[in-house]
Amino acid sequence: MSDSIPHFPAQGQSGAHPIQGALCPIVSENISMSSSSTTTTIPFTYPIIRVVSDTDCYVVLGTSGAVAKAGNTMLLAGAIEYFNVQASTFLAAIPKSGSSGIVNVTQMG
Repeated sequence: MSDSIPHFPAQGQSGAHPIQGALCPIVSENISMSSSSTTTTIPFTYPIIRVVSDTDCYVVLGTSGAVAKAGNTMLLAGAIEYFNVQASTFLAAIPKSGSSGIVNVTQMG
């Protein structure tokens, strides 16, 4: 009987390719959304952020004055997205339907 389980070399061995690096949550912030754009209060200091929302919304990355609007990047409720960001970047969000919701933003390091 042949072994049907694929075998992959360990990281560091010839032919090894890392699939995903380990990231740890460092700082999290909840953004309470209403009918207008809301921005994170903490500028990002880590290069990767994890974003998830409890309602469909639009998000945009920018300066402290960033304003999210329809047509920006759509984040579907429950979808987890990772973004590579520059230092001192903020995230703004607005719900798609004008209702309220929460976006959780976690800086990963």
